[in-house]
Amino acid sequence: MNYPAWQLKKADPAAETSLAGAGCGVLLRRVLAARGCTDPAAAQALLGQGEPLSDPFLLTDMDKAVVRIQEAIENEELMVIYGDYDVDGISATAILYECLTSQGAHVRCKLPTRGSGYGLTRAALESLASKGFKLVVTVDNGISAVEEAACAKELGLDLIITDHHLPGDTLPDAIAVVDPKRSDDESPFKDLCGAGVAFKLCAALEGCDPAELLEMYGELAALGTVADVRWWGRTARLSARVCPFCRTRCVPACTRFWRAPAAAASPSRRTRSATVWPRA
Repeated sequence: MNYPAWQLKKADPAAETSLAGAGCGVLLRRVLAARGCTDPAAAQALLGQGEPLSDPFLLTDMDKAVVRIQEAIENEELMVIYGDYDVDGISATAILYECLTSQGAHVRCKLPTRGSGYGLTRAALESLASKGFKLVVTVDNGISAVEEAACAKELGLDLIITDHHLPGDTLPDAIAVVDPKRSDDESPFKDLCGAGVAFKLCAALEGCDPAELLEMYGELAALGTVADVRWWGRTARLSARVCPFCRTRCVPACTRFWRAPAAAASPSRRTRSATVWPRA
């Protein structure tokens, strides 16, 4: 069988030289220059170097989500985090659970199985309502749950949606719908994963700069990012935090996945995202 030869695009040597000022290695300079990125400042911006994490309240409805969650904590209401079964959904659930429990919330987690299906369901909402839950907060799902949101309202359940998927023509009727891909969202970065949105919600709840929470939640946010979205710009900057910790820190998921033969043999980002993380 004959295969076509690779056609390698040649970069301008002068452009490669100028990118040395951005702290890029030889190979990275060559790749960036070949893609038309020749300015050191543009290269740093593209790679997310030196750029602060944005204010979480720039996400539409973040203020509404924070007010309702804080009200639930103060009134000792039962709330549930409704996640997803993939790495991003589990990471997002873990991040928000850790944050809410640290603030004294009465919170539980619900993760559907691959067999039960993705996202909110009427049966699940009815079960939660019957058990006395008052507030449902989704992570990594819910943006398309228009009928389910109506069901939650009928059952007396308040609903907050945090997601990162593309919304449809109609948004769910909820207390808050936090999704960077909303057409009316003015936050600067649209490629957050579900764990990234949950991370921003935690920063909003804590009332602090998101960078202050990187030590606590950055590993899980980076884990969800590497497993779920394209690794570039702000996502690359956040994801880079996970690499030094995966082999040394005690997050069980990271410890388990790094023991996989594929990860041990080739601990690259490609291996992590395409081979190791899907084992979840």
